[in-house]
Amino acid sequence: TFLFLVHVVVGAILLPMTMAWGLAGFSALCYGGFFLPVSAWCGYGAPQALCHTEPVSPEMSLHLQGMWVAFAITAFFVVFFVTRIQEALTVHRNTESRLRESQLKNERLASLAALSAGAAHEFATPLSTIAVAAGELYREMSQGAHEVWLEDLRLIRSQVARCRDILSQMAADAGEPLGEGIVSLRVEDLVGEVRASLEPQRQARLVIDCSDPDATITIPKRSLHRVLRGLVSNAFHASPLSATVTLKVVVGHDGAHFTVSDQGCGMDANILASAREPFFTTKEAGQGLGLGLYLASTMAERLGGGLEIDSAPGQGTTVYFWISKE
Repeated sequence: TFLFLVHVVVGAILLPMTMAWGLAGFSALCYGGFFLPVSAWCGYGAPQALCHTEPVSPEMSLHLQGMWVAFAITAFFVVFFVTRIQEALTVHRNTESRLRESQLKNERLASLAALSAGAAHEFATPLSTIAVAAGELYREMSQGAHEVWLEDLRLIRSQVARCRDILSQMAADAGEPLGEGIVSLRVEDLVGEVRASLEPQRQARLVIDCSDPDATITIPKRSLHRVLRGLVSNAFHASPLSATVTLKVVVGHDGAHFTVSDQGCGMDANILASAREPFFTTKEAGQGLGLGLYLASTMAERLGGGLEIDSAPGQGTTVYFWISKE
């Protein structure tokens, strides 16, 4: 009995569920073979050692039948409980893995916010010094100076201003989602603010498809506005100059779903796999920080939603962004 149960236990641990149940049934049949009458075995050349069940009294026969039933019940209960334990362990490992991944993402975002704030603080003084010096030189040389020199000074001042803007944007993008409060907002107001934040030529090319403009959602307003604006800006950047970009909003019982579709050239498998990594970008230098999709994905997961990207070369890109209503 022990040796038969060992195979059942090992099979329940190592084999798929269907095969484990099959092994339990096969073991029960084999074990029951020991309790067949002598005539069932000895007529087929079975060893005499197997022919030990006759003659027996009715009480012994009932005892042997009970042994077989007990073994069958034990075998099936072993498979049932071991497979349930295996399933519970699998669920536990998956949950633990998701929690660990979520913790790593939160730590990564916090580190990114600290890095961005530190960089903005450290660069503030030298950039201010350069800006002041360039301004003084520009004022002193504006009287009769060579136009080429003045143009260089204007370039220095504009680039210093751009550096400040980039540092401020990086610090705001990385740090704002960590401490912002939740407010209720109409969908129409949200998409209207997103449209208003775009350049005039892009405002006319943005197509908004909202099934229920008066629906109200509870969200971190500034963070969601920044995420949607980033997704829409990415779509415009990937599309031809005359192409439109579609922002579709659907509010259901489970939450809010946002879809941003462009008419660009799409992404291949390698770019698609890395698109949500921080600081990954295919734009030219100075055109983006590579944080948009990463922060959008992180924010969606923090709000019980998610982000998916559907793209293929030559077919454009569609980004699905949704948040839970809870």
